[in-house]
Amino acid sequence: MTGLIELATRLTEAAPTAAWVEILIKATALLLAAWVLSQLMSRASAAARHRTWTAALLAVLALPLLSQALPGWQLPISTPPAASAPAATSPLEASSPSMAVPESPSNALAPRPVTIPSEPTQAAISLPELGKILPLIWALGTLILVSRLVFSSLAASWLVRSAKPVSDVELLAEVDTLRQQLGLRSAVKLVEHPRVTMPMAWGLWRPAVLLPDSANAWTEERRRVVLLHELAHLKRWDCQTLMLARLVTALHWLNPLAWLALRRLQTEREHACDDLVLSAGTPGADYAQHLLDIARAMRSSLTPNWALVAMARPSELEGRLLAILDPELDRDQTPRIARWGVLLIVCLLLPLAALQPGADAQQEPAGASPQAADESTSGVAEEISESLAGGVAEGIAEGIAEATRQAMEPAISARVLEALTAALSDEAADNRAQAAHALGSVEDATAVPALALAVREDASETVREQAAWSLGMIEDASAVPALRDALSDPSESVREQAAWSLGMIESPDAVEALGAALGDPATQVREQAAWALGMIESSSAVPKLITALDDAAPSVREQAAWALGLVESPEAVTKLSEALADPSHSVRHQAAWALGMIESHAAVDALTSTLANDASAEVREQAAWALGMIEDEAALDVLLDAMSDEHLEVRQRALWAVGQITG
Repeated sequence: MTGLIELATRLTEAAPTAAWVEILIKATALLLAAWVLSQLMSRASAAARHRTWTAALLAVLALPLLSQALPGWQLPISTPPAASAPAATSPLEASSPSMAVPESPSNALAPRPVTIPSEPTQAAISLPELGKILPLIWALGTLILVSRLVFSSLAASWLVRSAKPVSDVELLAEVDTLRQQLGLRSAVKLVEHPRVTMPMAWGLWRPAVLLPDSANAWTEERRRVVLLHELAHLKRWDCQTLMLARLVTALHWLNPLAWLALRRLQTEREHACDDLVLSAGTPGADYAQHLLDIARAMRSSLTPNWALVAMARPSELEGRLLAILDPELDRDQTPRIARWGVLLIVCLLLPLAALQPGADAQQEPAGASPQAADESTSGVAEEISESLAGGVAEGIAEGIAEATRQAMEPAISARVLEALTAALSDEAADNRAQAAHALGSVEDATAVPALALAVREDASETVREQAAWSLGMIEDASAVPALRDALSDPSESVREQAAWSLGMIESPDAVEALGAALGDPATQVREQAAWALGMIESSSAVPKLITALDDAAPSVREQAAWALGLVESPEAVTKLSEALADPSHSVRHQAAWALGMIESHAAVDALTSTLANDASAEVREQAAWALGMIEDEAALDVLLDAMSDEHLEVRQRALWAVGQITG
């Protein structure tokens, strides 16, 4: 700690505008203390660790205010006089010849070897200048992150206001019952929105629970556990603590420990809410299954995830499942040990806030000459360099890096992987499916052989499907043979999942098998196979995809057109041009997009005809876009006519295309 304070003293003395360094170091000390406490509380409940991290983040936020309000006390730091240093010579200057390049108007200066200045006053950026630049960089990053936080909060509020209130009387009555059971006094607004793909909580001022529109099809038990979990977030003020953590991260974005604290807070928050649901009498295996089903149903959306508290993000699922199924964990929601953690954080905060690093009487006297000031600055720079070389900051940096790696890039232990792999042989199919999903969430390639075996041999259709999904998540090419075999599985859902996974892996070795899958009797499998071939982007898939443009299902034809657009093969232009007359407007729309991606002049006639005659405004707009991508003057007359189209979007796109061609 003394080394840290001494380093802060040197920096703030050399660059008065860089007082932020002192706050950074104090915040680092607080967050390190919180991390140590959370490690010591590993057997305590998640609620206890969550409170400790919350207290630490509040303390970091309060540091600058308390530093001004509390009476200061100084820790004397001896500042030895700077010693004169001999002129330094660069190793490059001594051993490397100058690099010569021919002179030209664009390159009149040849590169020269880097040299270390022999005098401090020749440095390109002095320490005081660096002290002015770094706060500007920090402020810019903070502005960006705070702006994102504000935008996400406003977007979340708008999402709640624009959502449809739930009108189911029984569901509303159940919300009131559970709210009273949890002791949540505030009324809770229950809404549903088509853009929401999983349950979410929001409530900085007015508590609300957002449900996906698919919630109407849920069982009574699933609705109960979902509502319990989301109401638990509101009861625990998790939306507010998330905003606090985001704000601290924005203010301290250069500090890796701030990101560590955010991740740990989110993890412990979800574990604490899971504990509350389990304490309410929900069986662990049933709750784990509900979480798996909800996470699998999640799809990408435009919801402001930075502000909302979601129920089951896939990235957090594996650790939560292990905790839910562990009967020995402490699930106390009002742990006494949390008070000690908060107290220790406060006891560290107050002296840190009051601390003002200072130097003893060996400082330079007032009125020193500019030359003496330069020498002093040089001495400070040399001392800081020596401190870094001597390991004062190196040890701290290593500690922060290690803690950050543990939280931001958690490595799943071999013991956990071994346990999950062993669970693939469990007698219960539900347990095997959960283990397969967890291995996919971990995304460790060492699980591929066991998952490949499950895809090929497991008796349960659900397990085979889940194992195929996990192989796609891991994205390891060694899984391709097993997934190719799964394209012949008796189950349609397994074949569909195998096609998706092959698309995720993007291996050319899967092209032939996926091409054959375009003849599968199931529409969903054919559609997924076309998507996968588009992801692989292999020209060898073009003939099969061209054939798929004649598929009986419009969704397959549409997906095949999309895939051909990604491959960008001129070989597909003729068939895609014919697809512009497809009975399905979605197929015509996708075919126009694909022709624009290929950018072949051979498609101009078909696209201009579509722009002039198609009944769908969306298709006409897409045709105008494609003509703009091709940039052929032969399309100008039709594009100019389209600028009088009855639909604004078509007129705007035609105007853009004309600009592309004439510009």
